[in-house]
Amino acid sequence: MRKKKWLLVFVFVITIAFLTTSVWAIRAFRAEGKPTASGLRYELWHDSGGWHLRWTGFNRVHHFSGRLWSPDGNLFITHRYKLERGDRVWKKGRKIHFAATSSVGIDGFDFRWRGRELLVELKIDGRYRPMKIYIGSEGYHPKGFPIIIVR
Repeated sequence: MRKKKWLLVFVFVITIAFLTTSVWAIRAFRAEGKPTASGLRYELWHDSGGWHLRWTGFNRVHHFSGRLWSPDGNLFITHRYKLERGDRVWKKGRKIHFAATSSVGIDGFDFRWRGRELLVELKIDGRYRPMKIYIGSEGYHPKGFPIIIVR
């Protein structure tokens, strides 16, 4: 009986360890201020103008895609920033989706978020690339997906 109890505790600990490494949460105040970065990247930040998401292929063609949602709130697109022909940013339900190709220049959109949690999934060329994502003025990189921003 004692071995069975320890086995259950072990399975529980491993499960918790697995779940905590598959998501990454930050407090919303850590996203304050525009990141300073260069190269292929996403930038996500908040300032007095609201929330901003930008991307650039940095002189090579790359496909950017993702979605943002708030399970307990809502999102609103407020501005599309320098999108090119064929780029799409759309709202469906409580989610904002986007699919874009970029090489030169910076593209993106601005949004408002109501709710406690903001979940973010960002891909470059169909893959998660956390070291190419910069959040807030400190340029935090996510440790897993989805990124969870909590107020």
